[in-house]
Amino acid sequence: MLLGGSERLGRRAIYNWSNADSFVSQGIAVFCFDSPGTGKSKGNRWGRTHKERTEDALAAIRAIEKREDINRDLIGLYGGSEGGSIVFRATSLSKNIAYGITISAPAVPNYQHINFLVKSLSTNSGLKGVQIEKFVTFNHLVFDLVQNYSTINYDELEKTVAAWNDVGWSQILSLVQKRTDRNREATKESFITQAQRWNGEEWFRGNKMLMEFWEHLAKRLGMDLADLGIDFNEQDIARSYVEFLSAVVTKIGSDPSRDEDPVSFLKEIECPMLCIYGERDQGINAAESAGIIRKVFVDTRHNDFVVKIFPGAGHQLNITEGKRKYRHKDFEKFILDWVRKD
Repeated sequence: MLLGGSERLGRRAIYNWSNADSFVSQGIAVFCFDSPGTGKSKGNRWGRTHKERTEDALAAIRAIEKREDINRDLIGLYGGSEGGSIVFRATSLSKNIAYGITISAPAVPNYQHINFLVKSLSTNSGLKGVQIEKFVTFNHLVFDLVQNYSTINYDELEKTVAAWNDVGWSQILSLVQKRTDRNREATKESFITQAQRWNGEEWFRGNKMLMEFWEHLAKRLGMDLADLGIDFNEQDIARSYVEFLSAVVTKIGSDPSRDEDPVSFLKEIECPMLCIYGERDQGINAAESAGIIRKVFVDTRHNDFVVKIFPGAGHQLNITEGKRKYRHKDFEKFILDWVRKD
């Protein structure tokens, strides 16, 4: 069974994304379904929680098990990116899954994943030093407020912000740290004020990559962009940026299932697991996630797992050469050999 990532693809796109024909050619049946709110699947396109997506996957397994042409003892889950996170959850909850395959799946809580993504995008956008610190800090504060619980060491952050000698930053930090309903409007205004300052600076206003990031972050937070009435149009991005921040602070509730530590699920997995990463993944800290998975499986005495990092590959194992983008040449065979080894 194939599970798409946060991009919410239709079933045909997921099928092609995973090179599913290679499985079929080896006598392995493939099942995939439209992501929520895509194609014929109903639901909120971006608001489906990790818990709900896991329930979808387990329901699909129960449906497949009823088919006479399927060996119910050999049903495996294959998920990329956010789909890989769902594989971690589902394989920890069900004994009816024969094996799991994850591609580029973060093994850290969502706020750590978002922080890495922001830092990576900032660096690739040409920001340096304090600019990166401020951009990452700003997004972490937004995320912390949205989730309505603290993921920040405020004692350490106060020292960092104090060194910037900026009253605006000190005000934002103070308001978020207090997190009361009475100061919520003031907090929102502080975020918007800082956003407007950035909109007036060339390093931000002229940076397409940072502009596009906001839509990406909105999706990762499970936001339904249509419901929020936000138009991420490049020609009107400054207004949209401010609207985005306002919407995050005032309209978006948390998804507790999205921020549960993946380690809690990894500890419960008993079936064989193949976890693959790309060395140059700019959306996930591949080395960190691979290290966490290895440690958990060794500590829990899991006796059948493989964690592999492909050199030179990025997210979803893509290789980029100039304008060309393609899958790592050894990727497909590696997975097939692992699945067929027994």
